[in-house]
Amino acid sequence: MSQVKRLQLIQKTGKTVFSASFLRQTWQLSEANFKITVKRMVDRGLLLRLAKGLYALSEDYSAYELANTLVAPSYVSLNSALFYHGISFQASERIESVANFGYRRRIDDREYVYYKIKKSLLYDTNGLITKNSVTIATIERATVDCFYLRIAPNLDNIDKLNSARLEALVGKYPSWVKKQVKSVL
Repeated sequence: MSQVKRLQLIQKTGKTVFSASFLRQTWQLSEANFKITVKRMVDRGLLLRLAKGLYALSEDYSAYELANTLVAPSYVSLNSALFYHGISFQASERIESVANFGYRRRIDDREYVYYKIKKSLLYDTNGLITKNSVTIATIERATVDCFYLRIAPNLDNIDKLNSARLEALVGKYPSWVKKQVKSVL
């Protein structure tokens, strides 16, 4: 398979960030052939190496997609999701996500921070949206996650909060989170 066909295969996915395992599986290469192929594509400028085992098609990759790819399973939440949805006006060089373990990594002048959350909450898809290869919390889910992790949510545009959705989501969280949510309503 030519490098052009390899690029066409991954461009068809609509993704901007790729793990090594995804590329290897998509291109159906052995480990040795994969390493040689990726090195040649990076050297020719066809792929951008973001970090070990992470690649992009160009420098215009989605930082939110990288956050989901860097640690899986995870979803973008907390103040990063609130900024994404226009609730917070405070831009940050950090992308905050939740996962089943805590982790911190800097790539291209941006910090990716993962907070540990209970597995039952992590795998609950209520209040999560997947769009353009990015899984991100809704406004309400991000707010509840902030309270759960004892992080102050940046609620600069509180009118966008849907109180019915907020109350529906908080049921699976501890009682002290429910009290925090009531203080916002």
